[in-house]
Amino acid sequence: MYINAIQANVNYAWKHARDENGLFSKDWTGEKGVSQEHKWLLDQAPMIEFYALLTLTELI
Repeated sequence: MYINAIQANVNYAWKHARDENGLFSKDWTGEKGVSQEHKWLLDQAPMIEFYALLTLTELI
């Protein structure tokens, strides 16, 4: 099911693609961009929405 894939990707990004302040890089693999000083709000807000929508599916 595609929702399981989305959940796995979001969880991976949560663990590997955040900086010391908890902000996400554009690259969810965590290989690039984590150490960039400036982060985009448009890269942060979707993560909140992903987790909110996943709670509706009771997968978390």
